[in-house]
Amino acid sequence: MYYVIQVSPNEERKTVQLIKNAISRELCTECFFPMRNIRRKIRGELMDIREKLFPGYVFVESDNPKKLYEEIKKIPRLTKLLGVYYDETDGEFDFVELPTHEIAWLTQIISVDDDKTVPLSQVTVDAHGNIQIVSGVLRYLADRVIKFDLHKRIAKVQVKFQGKPIVLHLGIEIYS
Repeated sequence: MYYVIQVSPNEERKTVQLIKNAISRELCTECFFPMRNIRRKIRGELMDIREKLFPGYVFVESDNPKKLYEEIKKIPRLTKLLGVYYDETDGEFDFVELPTHEIAWLTQIISVDDDKTVPLSQVTVDAHGNIQIVSGVLRYLADRVIKFDLHKRIAKVQVKFQGKPIVLHLGIEIYS
């Protein structure tokens, strides 16, 4: 089961290291923050840049959220495990994992390589301006693309995250 931790701005890398150092692999089987590759024009030259896919969030996988929650509270960084609710009827905390459909699209787009980075997707544009996805992770999300911004070289993709619709900007590479 995957859970999301909200962290201070630009503290994702430090938080992941702290969690990996402080919490056993049996309790936290995976801890990461996904990245994305974007191609931008800087001073007239196309450059490949890696950016955070979800700034301010770290993802953890655990089969024991209660124990994970107790251990995370001990980490000396501003962290908040999302989806934790206090149940007054039994006096216990309840933990809501990421829904299966959210885990599905996330793991599909970041599982291409081990560093949890969404690679560029390749697209073509015909003479009439029609855009076709040639390869890359956008093939899995083609029905969720709401707009291609060829100038910025991104595809705007609408997905659900924490139960709310958000728009991800995923990098594209244009083939002619």
